Amino acid sequence: MGKKSFTWNPEGLCIFDSFTDPKSICLFDYWTIYHFYFTGFFYIILHHYFGINDLFCAILLMIILTLVHIFEEYLGNTTRLSLEGVTIDNIYPLINPNFDPKFRNIDNDYMENSIGDVLAGFISTGLIIIYWRYYGHLPYFYLLGIFPILYMLFTKGAEMVLDKSL
Repeated sequence: MGKKSFTWNPEGLCIFDSFTDPKSICLFDYWTIYHFYFTGFFYIILHHYFGINDLFCAILLMIILTLVHIFEEYLGNTTRLSLEGVTIDNIYPLINPNFDPKFRNIDNDYMENSIGDVLAGFISTGLIIIYWRYYGHLPYFYLLGIFPILYMLFTKGAEMVLDKSL
């Protein structure tokens, strides 16, 4: 498949990509789950670390994380230098010693998928803020989601990381 990063899907808008064989062509796909989870994960950590206690600061943090996520999506789809890429390059060799980071692809998502990934992160932080305001404390149980997320990453991620054309 050729380079499609930050171009619109020529087949038109679709909402859900295949969850068994995602191609990052629709608004949401298998990997959107990670964007939803990790944006919320970082939000909870930063909210706790900074001791946020008012709605204005909570929303400001959500906006800042969304802007960082947009920048991360851009880097991940145009260069090999991104938070996601650096993480893969440094952690994945521990799982698969044969992994060579120089063969890792950029994300190569259509514009719709990048928008969906950022939107998913925005939604997760919004839901966390609503929970925090309603119950008066952060949903720390959310952090336990790291276990199924890592399982999904290690099982599905292995086949998606390397350039299959090499």
